Amino acid sequence: MSESIRIDNGRGKQFIRHVLLSNAVLFVLLGLLAFNILFTKNFASINILWLLIRQSASIVCVAMGMSFVVATGNIDISVGPAMALAAVVCVQIEQASGSYLYGALGALGACLLCGAFNGILVSVFKIQSMIATLITQMVFRAAAQLVSAWVITIKGETVRFLGLHAIGGLVPIQVVPVVILALLVWFLLKKTIFGKRLEAVGCNQRAARISGINTIGIMMVGYMLCSFCAGLGGLMELFRSAACDTSTFGNNYEINAIAAIAIGGTVMNGGNTRIMGTIYGVLIMQIITMMINMNNINYNYGNIIKCIIIIIAIYVQNRKK
Repeated sequence: MSESIRIDNGRGKQFIRHVLLSNAVLFVLLGLLAFNILFTKNFASINILWLLIRQSASIVCVAMGMSFVVATGNIDISVGPAMALAAVVCVQIEQASGSYLYGALGALGACLLCGAFNGILVSVFKIQSMIATLITQMVFRAAAQLVSAWVITIKGETVRFLGLHAIGGLVPIQVVPVVILALLVWFLLKKTIFGKRLEAVGCNQRAARISGINTIGIMMVGYMLCSFCAGLGGLMELFRSAACDTSTFGNNYEINAIAAIAIGGTVMNGGNTRIMGTIYGVLIMQIITMMINMNNINYNYGNIIKCIIIIIAIYVQNRKK
C-alpha cells in the first residue's frame, strides 16, 4: 500500500514537473503581464494592449518565417532590410499603378527573390549562413535606399483600415493575417513531407542528403519562405506606421525574431520547431520593449537585455541535451 502511494507521488511530481517545463514560456509571459499591470502605469489600458498586439504582429510574421530557416540549422539576419525593401517597393508600385494590391504583390515577389539569393549563397556556394546573410543584409538595405532614399509617408482609407481598424471595435485587424500565417506555418512544418524534410536537414544534413532528400532545394525554399514572411511583416509595419525610412525600417527585427524563437523552445541548431512557443516569445520581447519605453529607460539597455535573453535561452537548450 505504502509502495503504491510512493509510486503515485512520484508520478504526480513528474507530471507537475512536465507541465511546468512544457509551459514555462507561457508562465513567464503571464508573469511579465502581471508585473507590468501592477507596476507600469497605464499598462492595463485597452490602448496599450492594442498597441502590444499591433506592434507584435510584424515581428510574429518575421519569426514565423525565420522558423523555416532555423529548422535547417541556419539563420537569416537579413530580414530587417528585406522588410524595408518590401515596404519601399510596395509604395513605389502603388504610386505608379494606384493599387496597393499590385504594390503588395510586387513587394512579396521581390522578397522571394531575396530569399532565393540567400538560399543560393548558403546551399549552393556553401557560405556559412551568418556570413551570407550579413552580406545580403547590406545588399538589401542598399537596394531599399536606392529605390528611395527619402522618408516615405502613405495615407488613405486603405492605409487606415489595414493599420488601425479593429474588428468589432475590439480586435485589431492585424490579428487575422497573423493567425492565418501561424496556422499555415504550423501545418507546413508539422503536417507535411516538406516540414519533415526541413527538420531532417536541420538534424543531420549529410544523413538527409544520403537518404535522398534534395537538401539544396529544401534550404532554398526555406530561405524563400523566410524572406516572404519578412516581406509580409514589412507590409504590416508599413500600414501600421504609415511611414518608411529605408535607413532604419526593420532595424533589430532579426534580434527580436531570433530571441523569440530561442525563448519559445525551438532548437537553434536545427530540428524541432515550436510555433506557439515562438508567438509567446514575441509577446515576451515586445512586453520588455514596451516596459522599457514606458518607464523612460534608455533604448540601448533593451537590446542588451534581449541579447542576454538569447544567450540564456540557448544555454538552457544546450543543458537539456
